[in-house]
Amino acid sequence: MLLSILIPMYNTEKYIGNCLESLIQQDVDPKDYEIIVIDDGSTDNSVSVVQSYIEKTENVKLHRQSNAGITVTSNRLLELATGKYIYKIDSDDYVANNTFGTLLKIMDENNLEVLGFDSFETEQLDLHELDDEIDVENIEVQTGVEYWAQAKNPRSGANWYIVNREFLVKNNRTFELEDNPMCDTPFTFQLFAVVERFAYLPNVIHRYVQVPSSGSNNRNVNHLKRRIFKRQALVHKLRDISDQLEEKRRPRFSGMIESLKFWSDVNVYFLFQKFLYVNISIPKINLILKGLEDVDAYPMVNFIGDKCFSKRHELTTKLFNNKYLFFLMLYPLRLLVRLKFVELNFR
Repeated sequence: MLLSILIPMYNTEKYIGNCLESLIQQDVDPKDYEIIVIDDGSTDNSVSVVQSYIEKTENVKLHRQSNAGITVTSNRLLELATGKYIYKIDSDDYVANNTFGTLLKIMDENNLEVLGFDSFETEQLDLHELDDEIDVENIEVQTGVEYWAQAKNPRSGANWYIVNREFLVKNNRTFELEDNPMCDTPFTFQLFAVVERFAYLPNVIHRYVQVPSSGSNNRNVNHLKRRIFKRQALVHKLRDISDQLEEKRRPRFSGMIESLKFWSDVNVYFLFQKFLYVNISIPKINLILKGLEDVDAYPMVNFIGDKCFSKRHELTTKLFNNKYLFFLMLYPLRLLVRLKFVELNFR
């Protein structure tokens, strides 16, 4: 078996068919790859959609379980995989047709441990064609930390990388953040810290579908409260990984440490966004910030100035970094958000 494609699924009946269709329309013999779906207790018709593909496609496999969360599901998918390589994709996303044959060839011919590629955000479900031909002749192989040091804001989700399964098992890399929708991020950082043979393709292979009801777009108050604590846990985990790398005292890790601290700051920034949407009291926010201060994750010093995504981010970061000014403006800002006079880029 050359490839195991891993799909955690929960209530995506509108999208899972499109995802599977893109994975079936590949230039790889169906006998050489498997598509493993784990349904994590869906309450819609997602399972029926997958079963319809099983009836007509020999390499789609379905496993069902009571709802256990994304971390448990992702690790179980790793255990079920039998392919030489693995690729994990969200059930509402999809990939370009007829690309995996070339990707696997690049992995084999360059003896890669990880292969990365590009992605774009879209609401469309019919962007099946690859825009640019993949250049298989000029593949630059480097270590994971070299790539992370020179790349500008490299992607931290597992959806953008194909991984050698033996390499993954040998280095005992699994998803660690318990029931956290952002468990991909620390997994990717810890993976790249040990990667010796990596290559990146600028081709847009992955389509990151923007679903209105997805976790990152859902503005239900109870959901947002849960996301605050999940994102807080992620920040602490990123700081733990950064501290572990700093203890090694090796210059080669400096770029990755810088990136870890940058993404830690970005997640702190998103925490502040959620404070504006959820009625959490100032004492409770102050307690969260005190915990971030204890691990040097606040105030944000790596998401400032020209490191910000935009001028708006730069200005709001200055506000968020002055917590007493933020507390003074919190309730007026919440009112403006509620009245939709202020609209934030939500994550």
